[in-house]
Amino acid sequence: MTVKRSSRKKNARLRRAAEKIMAETGRESHAHDQNELQRILYELEMHQVELDLQNEELRSAVSDLEIARNKYADLFHSAPVAYILLNKEGRIERFNQAAQNLLSEFAQYPQFTLFSELIYPEDLPKYFEATRDIIGSGGDGTGPTLELRLVPSSGLPLWVRLDISAEFSRGQIIEWRISFVNITTRKQAEKLLRDSEKKFHASFTEAAIGFALSDIEGRFQEANQAYCSLTGYTLKELRTMGFQQLIHPDDLKENMQWIEKLRSWQIPAFTIENRYIRKDGSIVHVRKSVSLITDTNGIPQWTVALIEDITDRKQAEEALAANERRFRALTEKTHEIIAIVNDAGKIDYITIGHESKLHYQSEELVGRNAFELVHPDDKPGAQKALQDILTRQGGVRQMELRVLDSDGSWRWMLISGANLLHDPAVRGIVLNGLDISDRKQNEADLQQIRLDLDHAQEVGQIGSWRMDVRRNILTWSKQNYRIFGVPEGEPQTYETFLKIVHPDDREYVDTKWKSALRGEPYEINHRILTGDQVKWVREQAFLEFDAEGLLVGGFGITQDITERWRIEEELRQARDELEARVKERTDKLSHAVKTLRRRSEQLRQMAAELTLAEQRERHRIASVLHDGLQQLLVGAHFHLVIMEQDQNISDGIPHLKKILEETISASRSLAMELHPPVLLRNDLNTALRWLANWMRDMHGLQVRVKSPKSIQSIDYEMLLLLFQSVRELLFNIVKHAGVKEADIELKKLNERILLKVEDKGGGFDPGILRLEEGTSGGYGLFGMRERLIIFGVRMQIESAPGKGSRIKFRIPLRNATKKTGQASDVKRKLADRAVSSRPYSKRADTDERIRIMLVDDQDIVRQGIASLIERESDLQVVCEASNGEDAVSLARKVHPDVVLMDINMPIMNGIRATQLIHEEIADIQIIGLSVFDDEFYINDMIKAGATAFLTKRGEAKELIDKIRSCRREASH
Repeated sequence: MTVKRSSRKKNARLRRAAEKIMAETGRESHAHDQNELQRILYELEMHQVELDLQNEELRSAVSDLEIARNKYADLFHSAPVAYILLNKEGRIERFNQAAQNLLSEFAQYPQFTLFSELIYPEDLPKYFEATRDIIGSGGDGTGPTLELRLVPSSGLPLWVRLDISAEFSRGQIIEWRISFVNITTRKQAEKLLRDSEKKFHASFTEAAIGFALSDIEGRFQEANQAYCSLTGYTLKELRTMGFQQLIHPDDLKENMQWIEKLRSWQIPAFTIENRYIRKDGSIVHVRKSVSLITDTNGIPQWTVALIEDITDRKQAEEALAANERRFRALTEKTHEIIAIVNDAGKIDYITIGHESKLHYQSEELVGRNAFELVHPDDKPGAQKALQDILTRQGGVRQMELRVLDSDGSWRWMLISGANLLHDPAVRGIVLNGLDISDRKQNEADLQQIRLDLDHAQEVGQIGSWRMDVRRNILTWSKQNYRIFGVPEGEPQTYETFLKIVHPDDREYVDTKWKSALRGEPYEINHRILTGDQVKWVREQAFLEFDAEGLLVGGFGITQDITERWRIEEELRQARDELEARVKERTDKLSHAVKTLRRRSEQLRQMAAELTLAEQRERHRIASVLHDGLQQLLVGAHFHLVIMEQDQNISDGIPHLKKILEETISASRSLAMELHPPVLLRNDLNTALRWLANWMRDMHGLQVRVKSPKSIQSIDYEMLLLLFQSVRELLFNIVKHAGVKEADIELKKLNERILLKVEDKGGGFDPGILRLEEGTSGGYGLFGMRERLIIFGVRMQIESAPGKGSRIKFRIPLRNATKKTGQASDVKRKLADRAVSSRPYSKRADTDERIRIMLVDDQDIVRQGIASLIERESDLQVVCEASNGEDAVSLARKVHPDVVLMDINMPIMNGIRATQLIHEEIADIQIIGLSVFDDEFYINDMIKAGATAFLTKRGEAKELIDKIRSCRREASH
């Protein structure tokens, strides 16, 4: 009852508005006139006015819908996260700029390519498993996060973290949504880290010298096989001991003194000779080099000891006086370098072990000064160390320095020196050198890996953390500190972490973490507070257990998803707003259709003529918009760009520029709605293919067009009527059929053309088209059939409820007539304009500027572009033309470098002019310009020889950059 009263009120309002317009035009009602014919004519005119008022309301609704659609598209394409939309079969329909940036070759894939074809073959099973889980979820629509590889056309794998979701309708998937981020850098860093760890582990376990790793208290953590063999203990036994238990009691005090110096940072490392007590009670002499390892904050963590069994060397030293040859043989087989130098550094004796990596022969170095071999940066420290050794007898002075090898390379050596000048058997300073180049390189590689990992986390906005459950210590990476807004290095516990969590999410996070400690997965999204800012983060944890299977902690990652969350929320709001507007517009259109059906009987005789008049009017308005309003707005836009570049322009100029851009877009949309430019081609085949693309983009209807490559032309009036009829049928499919697909078939049969529109939707009863008293519905198809009869077109309807529908048009063939209406009149007027050509001159030998010809039938557009170009020092406008014919003539005379060519012009259009110029003068670069970005125009211009195509609504910088790039490409 409310809808009917609203309809009556709206009809009454329209009637009053129509009567007011009729009264203003001097016409009055003939309700009391006895002449029935005059009364009917008056009613027809009254209905025509009402229809015009309704059309105005419809245009306003279309404009609002277009603005909302543009806003949604801007949000989609500007999102920082890569998004791809797939149809229900998994074929690519759309992707945003972030996806384009990640997959720079993505545009080479044709539309509707299966997304699975982009996935690395070995990763396809987990992708298909995720989609099957979503399909079987019963409408939940959200799948797990995957890490897999994509394969662009270059064939190089691209690692991404991928989220899949689906939109359901009535239990069926209608669309897939995929978002992903690039994790290739992280994967590469992880691989480098694993490789480095393998190399270090192999070097550690397989080294001939004993290695042992102890904590700061001296308890063993790790030891290699050489160390275990030397001590006689297994690794498991060593882990229950401290190194103090191995050292002979007489040597322990000195050893601990060096350890204390090391821990207090008095020395970086030390080398000492100890006696070790093996497990079997035997004594072994060792040479031990100990260094300290700290964490990134400089806090001591472990000590590393290199242990070498020197029992044999000790025995050799004891027998040195009796058997020097035996001593030399032993020393030469070591990894070390042993030298004796005097107090000035001159080498009196040196032996280089066969296992050493230095390439000198011992005799090459005897007599030389040792400082000649030391790196310049290390020489002052080496000289100071020598002075320290000279001032004390006994004891060992140790340092690390670089030594010059015979091949010109520098090798790191650990040098230990002892003052034996007082020993008659030596009378010099004994130096022991151990090559530590590999260790230094490993340390540098490990540090670089850590730096790379930090950089990768910063780039990917992903932090890492480690939780020691037993000690309640939470360790964060640098990026994790940045995400949580906490000063780097500040100690963290589980409780301090919970304080940063948003109060509304703390109970949820605490519950999920405690569940994770019981073995459940920990992968959640929640909010945190960083100052006054609220952030969204995504966390995932991996639990760690000790050898006995007890929980010791967890390792996890944190990702800042604030921006993605905000964009998704805006997209949801935009979608809801768009759906509301579409519903409102659909309700209005439905009401308008019902109103028109009630009046169809009265208007049947005049329907065809009114339709042609409407199409002519649409054509006229579209021509006026294109040749008048749009061109003026484009010209104004160029002038505003120039004004914006000046320094003393008010702040309102950018706002005015934005308004003009929106006005251009709105007028273009209206022109496309009233009369699509593709109709000017007078080609039914092309027009139907354009309509199919438009229905897909605007209404999501997939229309398949089947037609021969060429078909005989038809009357322009017939083309307009058929185009409108097919569009109305496709609209009916969108609104009533309940399907997303339709088919159009066009073929020639004898002296007729058969046009068929078919869908597999709900269908209807064709009997409702019979206009019996009291019957309602079907008036749109009825009116369409009556209009087509006037032109000799037979319309056949085949449909039944639940069996889809097929509408066939049998079109008679006759000679095509020339386009009629306002467009021809406007073009004839434009053809009368004289060519606006500015004086031109041939290029001087020293002139490096790019010479440009402007071709456009609108003076204000040419002026705007010319003013913009003349502001660039390397660009010059040499001539202008207002139609294609004059453009060809001027190109032959002037031979410019670049031509800016409009498409819609009188006498000869821009496509034909481009073809002629390209065939005659191939080195001229041509850039197509148009208010419309219709794909048929773009394809025609590129086929004709244009280098590029730009819309007049684009940014001025894009035009200038394209001119320069065209010139560079031509010069190469």
